Amino acid sequence: MVSAAVVGTGVALSFPLVALVLEAEGATATAIGLNAAAHGLGVLLAAPFFGRTVRKLGAARGMRVGLTLAAILLLGFPLATDLGYWFILRLGFGAATALVFVISEAGINALAEDGRRGRVLAMYGTMFGVGYALGPLILGLLGSDGALPFLVGAAVLAAGILPTFAVPSIDGALDGRPGAYAARRLMRLGRAIPLVLLVALVVGWTETSQFSLLPVWAIRHGLDETTVAWLLGLWVAGDILFQYPIGWLADRLPRRRLLLAAALGATLLALTLTTPLVAATPWLLIPALIAHGGLIGGSYVLALTLMGERFRGAALVGANAAFVLAFEIGAMIGPPLTGLAFGAIGTAGLPLALALVTATIVAAGLHARRASALSRA
Repeated sequence: MVSAAVVGTGVALSFPLVALVLEAEGATATAIGLNAAAHGLGVLLAAPFFGRTVRKLGAARGMRVGLTLAAILLLGFPLATDLGYWFILRLGFGAATALVFVISEAGINALAEDGRRGRVLAMYGTMFGVGYALGPLILGLLGSDGALPFLVGAAVLAAGILPTFAVPSIDGALDGRPGAYAARRLMRLGRAIPLVLLVALVVGWTETSQFSLLPVWAIRHGLDETTVAWLLGLWVAGDILFQYPIGWLADRLPRRRLLLAAALGATLLALTLTTPLVAATPWLLIPALIAHGGLIGGSYVLALTLMGERFRGAALVGANAAFVLAFEIGAMIGPPLTGLAFGAIGTAGLPLALALVTATIVAAGLHARRASALSRA
């Protein structure tokens, strides 16, 4: 959990840091966006090989390799400010950090007892959320000038190596047959958990769209930049605050139904943001954003919990790799498509697009229940 939280800090620091440096160098917004997409592309290219990497290196050693590579690549950014060079670095950085995510999430899932799986994964989600929130804070303290923020980010990532020596049991928990790690199994694993992968895609879509477009939405509603920063912080705070209560419920209530309820709640909350009354009324806007962020983050944890119920050992690594792939696909396609809705409809386009996306989880879940009932009949 600590290692994953550390990676969250490094990733959350790198995105705005690289964007600010490129902007200062005169890069266009399109170039900055394409450079950011290299992170997700690195994950897409590397994910099919994560299982084989774990098989050869072991889980704990695989995490150390990922953390070490991520730290080294982050140190490479200050050496030259070139779009092509940074594109390659971000490809590698995305792949290295995703390797740690896949192993840590699969390892936590494999080691957790089913009776408290929801709470354990909620603790992971909470710690990751805190780590993710620390990245922008570090950037705010250090600024984007010079090599110092990159050095600090690399040091943070390197510190995440230490906890990996305390979890030797993770190797046994994720052990499996060599064939179970084959890249071709990702598609078959994906067909076994379509609802879980849909949740990953929706969460990736929603998170990146909020970080990219919520500031624009707030400014067009007449809010100042300080308030914009607070709104993003409140959305992330909801993600942190809701994790454990949802995980606690997941150990006591049917998890699939709880997932659908969270998705339905997020859909309704996003729809409330389409109204000028909520956008212009702080005592309505603040709780709506906190609850929306919490339900989106809670949906991620619930999806991981369902995946842990279904798979064990090597298959869990493959399923987690497919899960991360789906998340990154959502993160890559979400902001551009949501931006189109924003441009076509106006400020209501952002929350309306997010509401439609989360509604697909509800629709898919209800369809699966109906199909299962018909099959039993």
